[in-house]
Amino acid sequence: MNSVIPMSKKELLSHGVISPNSNLLKIYKEQLNSLSNEQWEASIGLILGDASLNTQNKGKTYRIKFEWNNKNKAYIDHVLNLFDEWIISEPHKKIRTSPNGKEVFNWGFQTISHQAFNPLAELFISNSKKTISNGLILNHLTSRGLAYWFMDDGGKLDYNKNSKNKSIVLNTQSFTDLEVTNLAEELHEKFKFKTSTSCPCEGGGGLRARVEITKVKK
Repeated sequence: MNSVIPMSKKELLSHGVISPNSNLLKIYKEQLNSLSNEQWEASIGLILGDASLNTQNKGKTYRIKFEWNNKNKAYIDHVLNLFDEWIISEPHKKIRTSPNGKEVFNWGFQTISHQAFNPLAELFISNSKKTISNGLILNHLTSRGLAYWFMDDGGKLDYNKNSKNKSIVLNTQSFTDLEVTNLAEELHEKFKFKTSTSCPCEGGGGLRARVEITKVKK
């Protein structure tokens, strides 16, 4: 857990718009040490999902960036609360047009840049890209992290209400085929899931395989 912060977030924000290079923000950051266990475990799952790590100073510090659809507002508020001391700017509205012409309304927000996020970058970033290293699932993904990952990229394999198939899917199209294979193997070893991989569409279209999970019966 972090030590008591002499300058609270509320006090920091009472000074109005805070410049990224302001002394007030520097003092505030120096009072933050590391992520809590809950924040760390959640971060693993969130970055396996839709969150991304970003650096503005060639890797000296990192920040986490989030973006979700407005229909997930309750989840957005939960993540905002979880990382409260690390987020000092309000979520911003992002509106774009989908390929089928519909207007999509998302919320985006980010943490401050801080060395506390560097260990996450060591796990996930290689050559400035998000990657999945061997042992990531085995050594760092917990049940809590898996829950956040599922909230981001998970779903049922079959949404037919009459289906007896209770399998779930983790959509992992942003990862390479080899990374997805390793994910499936490590999920099986770590959580004793029955896992398999499949491509969600014929012809690929640049999309990668996904992980299908069925809990092994005891």
